[in-house]
Amino acid sequence: MTLAERIQEKILLFDGAMGTMLQTAIPPGSPPELLNIKERDLIKGIHVQYLQAGCDIIETNTFGGSRIKLSAYGLGDLVQRINEEGAALAREVAQDKYVAGAIGPTGKFLEPWGELSFFEARDIFAEQAAALAAGGADCIIIETMTDLQEARAALLGAREATSLPIIAQMSFTPTGRTMGGTDPATAGWVLARMGAWAVGSNCGVGAEQMVGFIGQMADVPAYLSALPNAGMPRMEGGTTIYPETPEEMAGYVEDFLDLGINLLGSCCGSNPDHTRALKLALGDRRPVERRPRGGLVLTGMRSHAILAEELPVAVSELDGSLDRVDWQQLGEAMARTGHLALWDLRGNKGEWEGLIHAIDAFQMAGGSKLAVAASTPAYLAGALARYGGLALACWSKEWDGNPEDFLVQARRFGAGVLLPGGAGLERRVESCKQAGFARGDLAVLVREPVGLVYPLGA
Repeated sequence: MTLAERIQEKILLFDGAMGTMLQTAIPPGSPPELLNIKERDLIKGIHVQYLQAGCDIIETNTFGGSRIKLSAYGLGDLVQRINEEGAALAREVAQDKYVAGAIGPTGKFLEPWGELSFFEARDIFAEQAAALAAGGADCIIIETMTDLQEARAALLGAREATSLPIIAQMSFTPTGRTMGGTDPATAGWVLARMGAWAVGSNCGVGAEQMVGFIGQMADVPAYLSALPNAGMPRMEGGTTIYPETPEEMAGYVEDFLDLGINLLGSCCGSNPDHTRALKLALGDRRPVERRPRGGLVLTGMRSHAILAEELPVAVSELDGSLDRVDWQQLGEAMARTGHLALWDLRGNKGEWEGLIHAIDAFQMAGGSKLAVAASTPAYLAGALARYGGLALACWSKEWDGNPEDFLVQARRFGAGVLLPGGAGLERRVESCKQAGFARGDLAVLVREPVGLVYPLGA
């Protein structure tokens, strides 16, 4: 039975922490992922302990298995082998259970906050995901992400490198936001619209707080996943202690069940005893049926909005020299309006550079409602990649001859489509439907007498 079939029948139980079990086994100056080659029996033994405790899914020992992470140890040339071996040895012991190929963050900041480009990160994650799939993983789990932009790059890379279901999880601080300022609902919508099979959270906090985070994701059209820590860590005698007992963690199972959780497990500080307690509390219960919310969703990296009625438009059609534009001031002004910011730079010589500056300024100012008009599919893809949320791709005259290439890029990044009103509207709606868009993913721009956007699915 496939994982997609099994999740229809019951709530699936993940294993617990790998790092906790390996603390005394990792040689100084060596990554834990190297044990997939050097100490295969040790890693298999940990998997077996979790399987015996009752879990349905075991994670591979590949959390830090990206080329960037392994290169820090001089092991960049072993990416394929370490990840493929990690999945293969888990597959050897899993039998009729499932293997999740684990992918963690690179530790680098993406542009514009760092030097790593979105597409470079995408390629890094695609390489790792492909190796995990080759080793026999049943799904990919992207976890402990604190930067929504990096999570998007990992999700796109895994999607384009494999056909496996993808679980995408963010790590939130006790404040209820990631270190980058993203709230759970915004993260859930972005990752679900970009194709995540399941969304959720791991690490960061214990079960009590994570219940609240998952509750904020409950409207999202994807399965829900939660892997809390064994409480909030504290230092005792120079050692990090996670205080939550297996019984205390299991005490929150009913709260997760009430939210419609589909995948449950544990993270840092946990061990097979936590898995055993969760299994006892879960049994073989089916998830509570949820009714995800529909509608056209727009987000930035820190907030989201579901459009249910008309929205005014603030249009930025830039003419003349882009060198004289104060992008920060313009971005802040557009964000403050609360209107849909339509960036239309198609007629300018410096279109690409200007668009990037505009998007950076807009999202740094906290903007969350963005539409982009671009003259080529490549420009559209670059703009949607740079923007860390869900935007609208604006159908312009350049689309009319060959809309499919533009629509493919909009779908890649979870964008909706903003259609011009008037003649040809139904033809354009039909083109969008053929490309996989629902009517609720579409909106219409009416410029006269004032600029307004109307969601078609309202």
